[in-house]
Amino acid sequence: MPVPKAGACEARAAAAAGEEDRAPYPQHPTPGAAALLRVMIEQDGSMTHLCEALSAAPVQLRLRHQRVTDEVPAEVRALLPGAAFIERVTSLVAAGRVLTDNLVYVALEGLDPALQGALQTGHRPIGHLMDGRPYRRDVVQVGAEVLQRLWATVGTPDPTGLRCYTMRTPEGSAMLVCEALRGGLYDAACRAGAPAHAAPRRRCAPEARPPPGAA
Repeated sequence: MPVPKAGACEARAAAAAGEEDRAPYPQHPTPGAAALLRVMIEQDGSMTHLCEALSAAPVQLRLRHQRVTDEVPAEVRALLPGAAFIERVTSLVAAGRVLTDNLVYVALEGLDPALQGALQTGHRPIGHLMDGRPYRRDVVQVGAEVLQRLWATVGTPDPTGLRCYTMRTPEGSAMLVCEALRGGLYDAACRAGAPAHAAPRRRCAPEARPPPGAA
């Protein structure tokens, strides 16, 4: 079920009630927020491990939807081999805040049986499943038909903080991953102080401006 956007006080209440706050990434970011977003989208590491590093609370995987299907957008077929795929929608959550919402397509053709078994249990995020496995990551752009599969499951459509890429292993496993960064991840990065090369902590909040007419 899509979770409506909540304000700060409502977010605390939602967390206490066992619900989750899915606030979008700031729509009108400060320069610091924009720089932080750019670093998080362009970094070449695991988003799972980034979330764990920035969050002050344990990061949990929420499996929203998973099935084996041959009914996928044409773009998925163009990017991945075979005719059947695992379609999977998950969220990474910490302290009642959604950090990322994720859409994954995994080609069954050439898929490592051990990796397939781990994926189908739905207990571990992709970042953990790929630990220790060599793979190549390539950034890709996908259209609205692919992203609609994500928005239809989690709600709150927001292309502001979005990255998509393919992952391929030498053994032949291949997947398409789209990650929507949410306000919870931005707030976690601000609380953590953010790396010096990303954005200074003080720039996460709107900067104070002098009143009109002030010298």
